[in-house]
Order: sequence, then structure tokens, then C-alpha cells
Amino acid sequence: MVIDEATERALGLWSRGATLLSVLDLTETPMGARLLRRWLQQPLLDPAQITARLDAVDAFVPDAAAREALRARLKSLGDVERWSGRLAQAAGTPRDLAALRASLEALPAVAPIVARYFAAAIRSLVGLVDAPPLSPKDGGVIRPGFDPEIDRLHEGSRAAREWIAGLEASERARTGIRSLRVGYNQVMGYYIEVSKANEHLVPPDYVRKGTLVGAERYITAEMKEREALVLTAQERIAAREYEVFCQLRDGVRAQIDRLQAAARAVAELDVYAALAEAAVRHRYARPQLAEGRVLRIAEGRHPTVEQAIGGKQFVPNDVMLGADDRDILIVTGPNFGGKSTYIRQAALIVIMAQIGSFVPAREAEVGLVDRIFTRVGATDDLAAGRSTFLTEMIEVARILTQATPRSLVILDEVGRGTSTYDGMSLAWAVVEDLHDRVGARTLFATHYHELTELASQLARCANLQVLVREEGQDIVFLHRVAEGAAASSYGIHVARLAGVPEMVTHRAREVLAGLEANAASQRTPRKRGPSRGRQLALPLPSPVEEALRRADLARMTPLEALNFLSTLRTLVEQPGEGPPIADAPGAGPISPMPPMRGAGGGAGGGAGGGRQAGAVVPFPKSPGDPSRR
Repeated sequence: MVIDEATERALGLWSRGATLLSVLDLTETPMGARLLRRWLQQPLLDPAQITARLDAVDAFVPDAAAREALRARLKSLGDVERWSGRLAQAAGTPRDLAALRASLEALPAVAPIVARYFAAAIRSLVGLVDAPPLSPKDGGVIRPGFDPEIDRLHEGSRAAREWIAGLEASERARTGIRSLRVGYNQVMGYYIEVSKANEHLVPPDYVRKGTLVGAERYITAEMKEREALVLTAQERIAAREYEVFCQLRDGVRAQIDRLQAAARAVAELDVYAALAEAAVRHRYARPQLAEGRVLRIAEGRHPTVEQAIGGKQFVPNDVMLGADDRDILIVTGPNFGGKSTYIRQAALIVIMAQIGSFVPAREAEVGLVDRIFTRVGATDDLAAGRSTFLTEMIEVARILTQATPRSLVILDEVGRGTSTYDGMSLAWAVVEDLHDRVGARTLFATHYHELTELASQLARCANLQVLVREEGQDIVFLHRVAEGAAASSYGIHVARLAGVPEMVTHRAREVLAGLEANAASQRTPRKRGPSRGRQLALPLPSPVEEALRRADLARMTPLEALNFLSTLRTLVEQPGEGPPIADAPGAGPISPMPPMRGAGGGAGGGAGGGRQAGAVVPFPKSPGDPSRR
């Protein structure tokens, strides 16, 4: 399945915050976590592979003891996959090898079948110390007793240091010089220092190396030999340890393919156990794969929202697409009612099923989806010079040109980035194209209630509504989806819940009543076109505008023109009153507009109001507000 960046963002799959990955990622190893992320990025299309994954998860679900024991042991494993990858590029450090060894030694307790792949690698890494330095050239990498040459160098250096440490006492006894001292500096190395008062006691095998004010410094041939052993031993040991380290690393590199294959097996084991743990914790069910295009979800839940609301009860809902002549579902209802959650959860359940995970539902039957498309949210792209609406239309164009009958399309509020009728017209046409030509399964959430008319005109389109319960001026969101079209979007109610001042919401109800009254008087069916025979309910032009369009102003006398203008003004200010406009020369009959609640008199009472398809809508004036004309 293809999941593009827009879909990932819209569905909240893995990027940041509360995501589907954060809900499912109960893995115990870094390589398991990476594998689960890759599965989410590339859900499967092969039913056999999906079934194999589901079987593996299903094996862990009923056996809590085995699942918990495995997860506890997985915690002791490190990132075998990454460490072996570094070694494959000859970039591994001694600490990488030591960590790899510790993880491999823990494998028999995790997976005996997988552990045999690591036996040779474990044996080859025995020579490393438990806590090696970061750099292999610093020494202290190889365990004592592993390499004879390193052991010999260590022994020679230790013996030389011991001889030098006892040299001062032995030379004092041999020479009788009680003040004789053995010292060391980086210029001269080791030396024997004798005061000038005792210079006559210096034996013949002493070789003068330096003179001080009150003393002479000497060396002996044996001292230089021992010094060479001490001073060069560390360099020789470090060089030999690096050589042995490279041999160990090359020995592991020879087994990289087997190491990485076994690491992938452990990662899969980790993911299966994690998905099983998620299924048990969150009450997920095993989905059934369907051969056709059906998407049937019984009591489905949004996996991320369900966890985000904590102890609150998530209201489950059903989905039926791709069967019973239902390819497109138009979902209407109030803001905050759950439309967006509902359409997104269907897409998330499909993705979970196709990665081999159990799903948040009582039952689910999923016909495989080749790609999920989303058009969700209002965003712009300022860097590219794209407005919100242009960005929206680019995404819609991509859906209409790339979606197939096997695709799942999620549309949320398409068309809201432009004017009401432009947006509604585009949304209408998009739904028709998805139905007639594309054929993709579609969930379309909208506040354009006019779109619900499509259910009676398109054979495979149905309406769903998010239910609410009205209690006086308040509403209770039920978050339950049912058949049918919503009666209202309850926008003003939601505004009250959001804390918008009462005076504003009261005024909004006044304006809404006027707009609805005017729209009701103007609305009549209009045929879309003879090719389809569908009907689109849209408001007709204002009767005032129709009269102006028909009137022959050139034939009017000045008095007739003034009377005509007065009639129009009276009709706008007090609909239903005034003389018939048909009396004016060249003017046809005109139906009076219904009165709007709160409409005031006076000149210009309706000018400047909102329009619906050319209708002049006289907004009621607020008391004491001279600016509302």
C-alpha cells in the first residue's frame, strides 16, 4: 500500500505526538521499533503475507505467560542489527563488539532456534574484555590469556618495571652509596643519580649521562635494556591488540549475513509480541481479509483518540463500504460531533489490518486497499506561494487522477477554502466524479448539507449523520453515527461551548434566522443537465434583481422611474408590501421576499447584506448600531 506524506500527516501515523505508532510500539528492542515503523510505512498487499503475520500475532495473544517472559528477555538484547551493520562497513569499535557479544550471549534465553546462528560469532568474540575502550588503538581491548604474544609483552613489561623498581635498593647495596637515587624524565629516560661527594664510589660500569650542580647522572647497559622493554612494551601491546581486534572484527564480518538475518528474525519476534500485547491491552480483534472491495467494521474505534481520552468511554461506530451499493458515504453533523474521527478511524483500521495487526473493533472485514488518499485540514504553503484553497485543490486533483477502485479516499470539508457556492459546487462535482469514473471507496465529511441530495441521485452513495441531542438551547454530542442526513451543523451551539460571548451568539442566531428564511423562499429544484437527469437544489436569483433585469429603463419617464425605485426599496425593507412592480414599464411580475426577523426601516435597510446566488439579503440591524445599513 502507498502512504504519502499528506496521508501520514492527516492520519497521524508516526511523525510526532500522539500517533498510531505510539499506540502500537510496545517493542523491547531498537531493531523491533524500527521494523514496526517500516511496517506502518509500507502496509502489505499480499493476503498470504498478511495472514502469516496475523497468525504469528494470534499465537502470542492467548499465552500471556509466554508473551511476558519473551518480552522480559528481549530487554536484555541490544541493537544487534545496527552493530552488525557497522561491522559490515569495517566501522565497528571495540565497544560495538563487546555490546554485540553481550546481546548474542543473551539470545539462547530469548530464542533457541535463532541463537544457533550466533554461536560462531560468540566464540570469536570471547577475546574481548568486558568493558573495552572506544578506540581499538588505545590498548586494553583483548582479554588476558587470549593471545600469547600479547601476554608475553605484558609479562616482559611487568618484569622490567619490577627490576627497575628494585634497582635503587640493589645499587645502594652494591656501591655503598646510601644517597643513590633512581629517577626518570622524558628527556633522559631512567637514570641513577649520585651526589658529587660520593662520586669516587661510582663503579666502572656506570656511564655518565648528565651533570648537575651538586650531582652526576649515570646509566648502565642493563638499565637501558630494561628501559626499552618498559617504554616500548605499551606501544607494542597496543599494536598487537589492534591487530588481534581486526582479526576478531573480520571474523564477525564473515558472518554478517547470518547475523543480520537472525537480527531481523529477533526484530520480527519483538514486533509480533508487541502487537499481541497491544491487542490484549486495548481489546483489539483479529480482522478478516475479504477478496472483494468490502470494508465492514463493527463497533470500530479510533486507536489514537481512544488512548488519548484516558478513562472516558469511546463511542464505537460501524462502517460499511464497498458492499450493498455503498461506495460513497457522506457524513454530516455538528462540529465537535466526531465526523473527522469517524472517517479517519476507518483508514487507520485498514492500515492496521494490512500490517498484520489486530484492530480496534468488535469485528472487521477488510477488502485490501492499494492506496489511501486524504484531503483533510486547512493548510497553506507560503514558501511555494500556494494559498489554502490552491493547496486543497492540488490534493483533490491528485486524488481524482491517481485513485483506483481499490483505493480508500478520506475527504474532510472539501471546498471550505473558497466562497460557499464555489466550494459546494466543487464538492458536488468531486463526489460525482468519484462515483461515476473513479469508483474508489470514499468517506466524505462535510457541512454542505446540500450534498446530502446526492444520495438520492447517485446509486452507490449514502448519507450518514453524527447524532446529537438538543436540551433547550444546549446540545449533547452523542458521537454516534446513524443513517440519514443531519438537520443542522449546530455551529452557534458549538460557538457557545467554545466560550464565544452570548451577545455574539445571540446576534448570530438573529442573522441565521434571516438567512434561512430568505433561502427557504428562494430555493427550488433546478435540473443539472439532460445528460444525467440529476437535480441540484439551488436558490433562484432575487426577484428584485429579476425585475431590474427585465425593466426597460429607457421607456420610463422620470416619475415612473422614481416610483419604480420606491417600490423596490419598499420591497427590500418590508417584503410583501408596496405596489406591484409589474406596473413599471417593461417590468414583469415579481414575488415578494419574506420578511426577516428584526428588519428595520429607513433608507438603505437591506443594502450591503450577504448574498445567496444573487439574492439581496437584508441583515437585521442591531439596536443603536448606525453602521448596519
